[in-house]
Order: sequence, then C-alpha cells, then structure tokens
Amino acid sequence: MDGRKRFKAPSLDDWFRPILEIDYFVTVGLASASEEENQSTGILKEVPVCFQSPNEYMTIFRPLVLEEFKAQLRSSFLEMDSSEEMFCGSLSVLSVERIDDFHVVRCVHDDTNLSGSRSFYENDLILLTRQPLQNSSHDVHLVGKALSSIKDIPLVPIILNPINFTLGNHEPRKNFIKLSQSLQKTLNSSFNDIQLQAISASIGPLDLGKDFDLTLIQGPPGTGKTRTIIAIVSGLLTLSQANDTIRPFNGSLSPSNTLYASAKRQMSHSAAVAGAWQDAALARQLNKDEETISKSIGGSRKGRVLICAQSNAAVDELESRISREGLYGSDGVMYKPFLVRVGNAKTVHPNSLPFFINTLVEQRLAEERMHTGEASDDASGETTTALRSSLEKLVDNIRFYEAKRANLRDENSKLLLDPDAPEEDDTGDLSDTEIEAKLRKLYQDKKAVYINLSRAQARDKKANEESRALKHNLRKSILREAEIVVATLSGCGGDLYGVCSESISSHKFSNLSESTLFDAVVIDEAAQALEPATLIPLQLLKSRGAKCIMVGDPKQLPATVLSNIASKYLYQCSMFERLQRAGHPVIMLTKQYRMHPEISHFPSLHFYNSQLLNGDEMSSKAAPFHKTESLGPYLFFDIIDGQELNGKNSGALSLYNECEADAAVEILRFFRKSYPSEFIGGRIGIITPYKCQLSLLRSRVSSAFGSSVMAEIELNTVDGFQGREVDILLLSTVRAAKPCSASSRNSSSNIGFVADVRRMNVSLTRAKHSLWILGNARTLQTNDNWSALIRDAEERNLIVSTKRPYDSIFKSILEKDSVSGYSHLHSRKLKHTKKVREVSRDAEQRHKYANIGNDRKRKFLGGGADSGNLYSASKDTDKTNKFRASNGREFTAKKGRELVVVESSVKRTVKDAKTTVTENR
Repeated sequence: MDGRKRFKAPSLDDWFRPILEIDYFVTVGLASASEEENQSTGILKEVPVCFQSPNEYMTIFRPLVLEEFKAQLRSSFLEMDSSEEMFCGSLSVLSVERIDDFHVVRCVHDDTNLSGSRSFYENDLILLTRQPLQNSSHDVHLVGKALSSIKDIPLVPIILNPINFTLGNHEPRKNFIKLSQSLQKTLNSSFNDIQLQAISASIGPLDLGKDFDLTLIQGPPGTGKTRTIIAIVSGLLTLSQANDTIRPFNGSLSPSNTLYASAKRQMSHSAAVAGAWQDAALARQLNKDEETISKSIGGSRKGRVLICAQSNAAVDELESRISREGLYGSDGVMYKPFLVRVGNAKTVHPNSLPFFINTLVEQRLAEERMHTGEASDDASGETTTALRSSLEKLVDNIRFYEAKRANLRDENSKLLLDPDAPEEDDTGDLSDTEIEAKLRKLYQDKKAVYINLSRAQARDKKANEESRALKHNLRKSILREAEIVVATLSGCGGDLYGVCSESISSHKFSNLSESTLFDAVVIDEAAQALEPATLIPLQLLKSRGAKCIMVGDPKQLPATVLSNIASKYLYQCSMFERLQRAGHPVIMLTKQYRMHPEISHFPSLHFYNSQLLNGDEMSSKAAPFHKTESLGPYLFFDIIDGQELNGKNSGALSLYNECEADAAVEILRFFRKSYPSEFIGGRIGIITPYKCQLSLLRSRVSSAFGSSVMAEIELNTVDGFQGREVDILLLSTVRAAKPCSASSRNSSSNIGFVADVRRMNVSLTRAKHSLWILGNARTLQTNDNWSALIRDAEERNLIVSTKRPYDSIFKSILEKDSVSGYSHLHSRKLKHTKKVREVSRDAEQRHKYANIGNDRKRKFLGGGADSGNLYSASKDTDKTNKFRASNGREFTAKKGRELVVVESSVKRTVKDAKTTVTENR
C-alpha cells in the first residue's frame, strides 16, 4: 500500500456535523430535550465480535464515541466547582466562510480583555454565539480521524474479523534462532519459560503469506509485564539492526550522540554562508535531512518502535524503566537507546522531562546558537525595544516644542512651562525661528527612528519565523531519528502523526514514503483502552511487516466509560478483550514476583483459576512485623459498627465511612509504634474506591501523624493505583449498609462499583508484603465475589472483627507477654455454622464456672449484643489469661482450659467448650 495514499486526510464532516448539532444546555441538563432528541439513542448497536467491512465498523463505533463524548460534557459540567465562575471574554471574527454544509469562522481572542485571566487550554469548552471553531482539539477528533481511516490501517483484516486468524497451528513458540548467541544466553538466564515464549512470539518472523502480526500477552499483577516489554523492544530493535555493523547510539540517550552530531560537523560549511544563526541552523538541518534520506536509499535503516499506553502514568513508568535500565544489545549488554517522550508538557512526569520532545528541541537549538554565535553577532542591530524608547522620547520633545510654538504665537496667552521639559534645552529665550529649527531636526530624527524601527521589526519577524521553522525541522528530525517513541494513545494522534504524514507526503519515491513509520507498536494497558483509541497508534505502522504487541489484563480494570448508555452496548470492551473472545491466541504470564503467598492465594484462586503461581523466592517473602498478631501478610478487619454515608467530591456524589478511616489510623499508629524502622516513606499506601473516602483518609492521616508523615504515605483511589505496587497496603472498602436494611442482604447492587470483580482484583493485588482490608463483612457478603473472599479468610482464620475503640485490637496484644503465631480470630454473624473446638476441663475449673450463676453469664469485651470483638483464648502453659467482663469482674482460665465467647443474635454467654454452638444471623 502506498504510504502517501494511506495518509491522505479523511473527510471528518460526518463527525463535525453531529458534534456541532449537540445542544450543550440539553446535554448538561440545563434545558429539556425534545422527543426527537430523546430517541437519538435508537441508532446505537452492540459491538459485535466480528465486522463485515470497515463501513460497518464505522457505523457501529461512531455513535458510541459521540454518546461517550456527551457523557464527558455532562461529567465536566457536574464536576465544576460551584464557586468557579464561567470564564468570559471577547473574540474578534476574522472571516466567515461557507464550506459545504458548514460555516467556518476564523477568529482570535482579544488580549486586552483577557488581561489577568487564564488562557485557553486543550479540551476547554468554549461557548460562542455561533458554532464552535472547526479545529477544536478534543480527543474525540483524534478518535474520529482514526476511525475514518480504519480501511488504511495495516491490521484491518484481523481487527474486523479476528476469527479468520484463529485457525491453523498456534503452538507456543520459543525460538530465538535469529538473535545472537550472547543475547539468547542473556534472555534465557533472565526470564522464565512463559516470558520467553511471549518474547519469542512477539519478535519472531511473520507467518507465511502475512504482512502483519498481532500478539496478545496477558500480564496478571506482578508477573514481570514491564520487564517482558523491555525484552520484546530489545529483540525488535536488535533484529532490525542485524545488518548494521555499528550501533547508531552507543550508550547515550543524548541526541548529540546520534546521527545529528556527525551531520552537524559535515554541514559547517553550509552554516558559514548563512547570514544569521537561524539561517545557518536551518540550512544545516535541511542538508542533514537530505543526507539521512540518501543513507536510507543506499543501505539498511535502523528499526523504530512506538510504545504507548492509555495513561500518562503507564507511559512515564515505561520511559523511566527504559531510560534507567536500558535495553538488551546484540552482545547481551544493556545500552541506552535514543528515546523520545511525546505528549502534553502539562501531563508529563518531571522525571521524563529530560527525554521530552520540547526539551530535546531546546537543547539542539542551544547547540545551534553556540555554533553560529559569530553570525548572530554580525546580524545583530539596535533592538526594537531601544528604538521604541528613543521614539517615545522624540515624540515627547516634539509635543513640548509644538506647545511652545503655539504659546509664542498667541500674544494673549501666558507661557506655561512643562516641568518635564528636556534638561539640556534652555527654552526660556527661544525665538519662533529657533523652535522651528528644533522641530525640523526632531521630525527628521523621528523619521529616521521610524525607518530603523520598521527594519528592526522586519528583522525580528524574520528571526521569529526562522526560529519557528528551525524548531519545526528540529522536531521532525528528532522524531525521525528516535529508535523509540513513547506516548499515550491520544498523544500518537498529535505531533507524531503530523510528522509522519508530512514526511510521507513530501517523499517523491514510494519506497521511502514509509521510512518514518514504525516497524512495531507495543501497547501497554491494552485491556484498559477503548477500541477506537487503540486505532490511533496503529495508523503509524508500516504497510508491510508490521507488528503489534498488545499487553494487558482483562481481569483488571476496563476502560473508563462515563456513558451508561454506551456501556450497555459494550463500548467499554477493549480491542484486546474482543480479540480474545474471538479466539485469538493469548499468552498469559503465570509467575508472579510481587505478592506474599498469603496475599496471592485468593486472587489466584478466584480470578485466575489457580493459574497464577508464586515465583521461586516468594515463599521466603516475610517481614519482621509478620510475627505480630494483627499485622500479618493478609488480614480482613471486619468493622462491625461501620456506616457508609453520602458525601460529595468535585460536585459528584460519593461515599465515605468514618469508622474505617479511624480504624486505618489506629492500625498505622500501632504499626508505627511497634516497628518505627519499617514505617518509612514509600512503603505504605492506602487505597479506596471512593474519592470522598480518599479525602477523609487524607484528613485523618494528616491530623494523626502530621503533614510530613502523610506525604510519605501514598493515598489514592483503586482506579488511580492500577499498575502500582507498595510494600504495605490498607484497603478501605467503605460500603456498610444499616443492619435493619433487609433488602441489602441479597443484592450485590447495594455495594455499587465495589462489586466490580475487576476493580476488586486490582485492589487485592497491589501489596507486596502485607494487605490489610477494612470492610463490613455483613454488607460485603451480599456480593458473591466478596462473600467468597470472606469465606476464604475465615477458613484461614484471618478475620479480625472489631468496633470502637479500634485501639482495643492492639491493646489486648500488648497485654499478652507471650504471643506465638496468629491468634484464632473469629468473625461474627457469618453465613455458615461454626463449630467450637472442644477441650478438656478439670473439676476445679468446672466447679468455678458453675458457681458463677446466671448473673455472671453476661456480655463480654464491653460490647454487649452488638460487640464485634470475638476472641478465642488459646492455651497458656505458663500464665493465666484474664478476660474482663462488662461489669468489671475478672474470670481466670487456668492452664489446660479454653474460654470461648459465643455471640447469638440476642446476647453473649459463656458455655462449655464441649458444646457445639450454632451462630444465628
């Protein structure tokens, strides 16, 4: 396929028309919609597994994209702070032109009226008295362009009908025959078998008769997904450079060590003939581009890989790992490739700025200025600012002498001297003739300054235009030279797309038209991206030999879709998940190296059918505090008296639970007091599904420990923490319905999006050493998945039931002189029947309890019928365990005995341990 035809701009009229027809006030709920508008959703269709044609693909996805766009408008309006005022300003209309069915209005904002106000930003909504500008920069336009170009994407056959590509032999491959022996040895010693299989499948040769290849890799939590991506990128670049004898970028990420450096030296003669440094730099850059093209014609060209992901956080993490650790070279040794980060400067992580495209352009620009400093000095003249200052002084002098002349000619007027008159002039005795002579001289000087100012302005204008042109060419050159370009999915549709399309359209030879496109695209977080957004980077693949590697986990959070209507039609289903459902082969990484085995036990069993195995060293993944009761690797704290409350965050409804926030603080306080050396920055995190609870947790932690300690604890939402990990994690589930709400017992919808099994998976798989879950067992059990978690934790004796005061959990621990292992901590009011372990009692102890009488069979642990502190006392071979009743009396169980506290729905009594007790809900 001719690259020039591929990048011919598609018509976006079918996108502009429905966007411009949107009634904003109806969309955000400020006005009522007509019946016709209410029926607009009738055109929506469910996303199928396969499509018959590109037109059908467009017909199904376009209405869903627009429906989600309207939901985003509504969400932005609702999140607007009530105190935030609408920004108002004036626009000057430059022209109005009729093009087909549209009126294209070109205008600029009035700077004087916008003084002191913020500027316009990308994705801002601007309401005008006429239709919005055609070139609005919302992501919906990038998605629309990609959808409109679906027929030109190299992978379109498998995108439309993946079932046709699931036939044949798909035996796992692990063949590195084309790699050097050194690199093969390094990879085999650094990766497990399933990772090697994924690497081989990604970099291996194309199947016979295919011009493209698509590999799906499922990466459950902690399975080395990022390391595998680094190895895949290393293999792709190594194979593409197999014919080169010298690596283009030897051990440095700096652009000055690339082809650019040699080109700069060779082009010094062209630079010398230029009149200014901008001319020299531009001439040198153009000559360099020609040299690069000629080299591409005569010999092999280095490979190019585009790495992208849905979120900026994932992109910056990949960039950080590659820039810090490097890639595997053909000799098996790590080296630093020429990497460029593309995107919006406001959303790029500070650590990624050294590799950001704007930074690299400024670096090269500074080098050019240093190289052509002499030419710049020769071209320099009097500045525009100095000339304007001189002109202002001349105008003031002219006005003064004109006033003086007028006064002299008026015999009936008094001479009024201006105190600001020029000091060098003695104006008291000047005659009319002398004043005329001075004015003629001032007029001549003013004319000369005008001429010089005009020349200076023209010179400045030319310099600015040359500087912009130079920056643009430097930008293109950097993006062309880069081995690796890293960007978000939407970021691939901006600068990068423009450079690729411009380069293709400027080439005269078809064999060079795709030289700036990419040999492979690696998409991380592929299961978290909307399908139309996934198309954006796929546009930048070469027509032949293209490879696409999608890495993700459909078992974790899906793409974010605000429109409930669009979700109903499966718009949130990613391309990864759709291809997987169609039967496309998926390689699943199965060994996890993050979680303590106690933490990974339930996720592996419940989410991955026990296929997620622990790495070789995970069995020894223990921490010093694990020996302490209630600080083990995995615990569920049943906050019995917790109560969910309605709150508001950023204008949207949310929930919070003060009891869980207070319990979290007490756990952290005890942990800090008991193990101060373990309570260090970056090791502890707290996550919750709700933003309102997140705000409450921040407030509570800050009040309890101070702002400096809070800065060291990472607090985030579950969704915001996907892809992250931390040593110790507290999870606040928030949901806790009122006990009297009988309707909540059998409906999982009452726990909201906490019921989402993928969100649950993410929240349970972020911790490395310890995961402490805070929740209300009674409420969470209404959901099958959470009920399974609670049953599993109860069977493993890992549930601690408690209520206020929450420090009582740890006070009882501190009172015990000897603690070994974990206490048998039982939760209250679970669905199934419990059996109490039988123990022998001697006559003395039996007699003592018999004499206590009914008045002593009272409520234990200060909780009455609603108490949640249920403890089974373990055998004590050296000392006696004391249990204090609510009336303040003490009871003693001597060695060889066990005291059991049993709760019924009415009261708590002491019973013989031999009796089997059934707990009623």
